[in-house]
Order: sequence, then structure tokens, then C-alpha cells
Amino acid sequence: MRLIEDTPRLDIADVKALDSWPDIIEAGTVTIVVGTTSMKIALGSDQTLFGRRWYFACPSCSSHRRHVYLVAGRVVCRTCAGLKYWIQSLPGSSWRRDVAAPVLRRIGGLSKAPTVLGR
Repeated sequence: MRLIEDTPRLDIADVKALDSWPDIIEAGTVTIVVGTTSMKIALGSDQTLFGRRWYFACPSCSSHRRHVYLVAGRVVCRTCAGLKYWIQSLPGSSWRRDVAAPVLRRIGGLSKAPTVLGR
């Protein structure tokens, strides 16, 4: 299983912070260079109440994404790459015991170890 936490990613906020952002907007694409290969990724935006929200258009499925990932020499969204978060790799009872229970105990919402439902 490929994990998001272990995969190189590009955030649209990092691209917006570049000095060349006005040129990138005008071109409507950003070029990613990996080794000797260059890939163009289309950009898009939506008008919101607070300005414009910029996003990448996934080269594989065209969905609007804040992040794109480098997987097997191509740049795609997490869905197309089949990426999962670390927490999604845990079985449900392990997640309750190792992640949720300590947080609930810290905020005073759990006084004893969680029980597995249905047993």
C-alpha cells in the first residue's frame, strides 16, 4: 500500500508563492520537471466569496485538486495513484485503541479502554 505521507507532493499554495505566479496564471499550466522528463499540469480556479480558489486539474481524471503526487514517474491525484493515509491502513479496532482512545482520554471523554462493538 502506498502512503500519502511517504509520497512527494506538490501543493497549489507552493506554486502560488512563486515569483512567476502571474506568468503561470496566464499560461494556465505549470510545468513539473522530474529528472529529464517534464510534465504540464493544467490549472483552474473557481470564484468564491473571498476571491479565487486555485487548483490543479489531475492529468489522469481532470478532478480539481489542491495537491498532486509524483508516483511511478507521473503526476496524479491521490485517488488515481491509489494513495492512502497511514491511519487508513489500521484495522478499525486498532484505530480505536491506538488513535481515538488516547485523544478522547486527553479531552476527558473516555475513562476506560474502548470495547469492540458487536462482541
